[in-house]
Amino acid sequence: MLLVAFLRAAYEVQAERKMIFSLLLFVTTFSFNSLAQQTNILSAVSSGAIKQDLKPLEQVLNSDGTINQNAKATGSFDVSSYEMSYGANGE
Repeated sequence: MLLVAFLRAAYEVQAERKMIFSLLLFVTTFSFNSLAQQTNILSAVSSGAIKQDLKPLEQVLNSDGTINQNAKATGSFDVSSYEMSYGANGE
């Protein structure tokens, strides 16, 4: 009877270890796949494979280069030819 109880306990421990290992393997695989997909998306965007509909930044700028708060513009803007800097008073 003692041997049966020992074997049953050993089997349950082994089954629990298999379940934990399977869960860790699943989480690790899912994490690597997700990271690979994010890397592929970022690579495609930066290489220009995915074209974004960028609006000219001039749509939201005042003549002095400050942002027009009344422009009511939304979306993505092309800032490739602009440079950001501090104003004379550090603003």
